[in-house]
Amino acid sequence: MKRLASIIALLVLIGILFAYFMYNKPHRNIAGEAVSYEATVQEMVAEFTVDETKAYEKYFERVVVLSGSLTSVTVGGDELINLLLEGEAAVANCQLSSGQELHFWSDLKGKTIEIKGLFVGYDDLLEEVQFKECTYYEE
Repeated sequence: MKRLASIIALLVLIGILFAYFMYNKPHRNIAGEAVSYEATVQEMVAEFTVDETKAYEKYFERVVVLSGSLTSVTVGGDELINLLLEGEAAVANCQLSSGQELHFWSDLKGKTIEIKGLFVGYDDLLEEVQFKECTYYEE
């Protein structure tokens, strides 16, 4: 009986430690990660239009450098800044990583820029690729 209680206590302790480490594991640093792909807004949207499944396999949860014309800079909920990059009939919505300043991005409005971010999805209704943790990309 003591042995069974010891085994159960050990399993509970292992479960608690596992949960603690999973909850407190470090977040990905997208700005510091290597780039997996480079594309324009038009190229990415075209890939999803042709074969959405294949494009998801290629881009999902990968770091991508995306180029396009910055058309809109808005502040959303929780003080998040959203960028809208556009190409010819193609749109990318990019959520900035925390700590970036609004006036920096507002100064770039109307210019063609490159951003580095984590691809998180494609909205086929709006034909829009979506990114999070975006940063300004300079080689």
